[in-house]
Amino acid sequence: MLWLPRILLILFALFLTVFSLDVFREGLGAGDIAVGLAIHNIPTFLLLILVAAAWRREWLGALGCIVFAVLYLAWAVTRLAPVSYLPIALPLFLIAAVYAVSWRRRRAGR
Repeated sequence: MLWLPRILLILFALFLTVFSLDVFREGLGAGDIAVGLAIHNIPTFLLLILVAAAWRREWLGALGCIVFAVLYLAWAVTRLAPVSYLPIALPLFLIAAVYAVSWRRRRAGR
């Protein structure tokens, strides 16, 4: 249980990185591609920062995942169909729950 939330959040960050590959289009220069990748991967970078910050403080991972999920839902709910935003928001809520369980188990000494 100790490693599970960290691994899940890293895998989720990698999943988000796949969406940044749409910047590779014909006619774009290396500079445009680099800027596009940097912009598209801001959420990935933020999640990796969260993993590092929550490495020993699972409560921070739980809170951070919930905050990111709520912020994403606030942005996406009026712009996208549920089939588009739920695959991003639901895993964040589930990872937050795993972080919370890990935190509770650590506090209980298990």
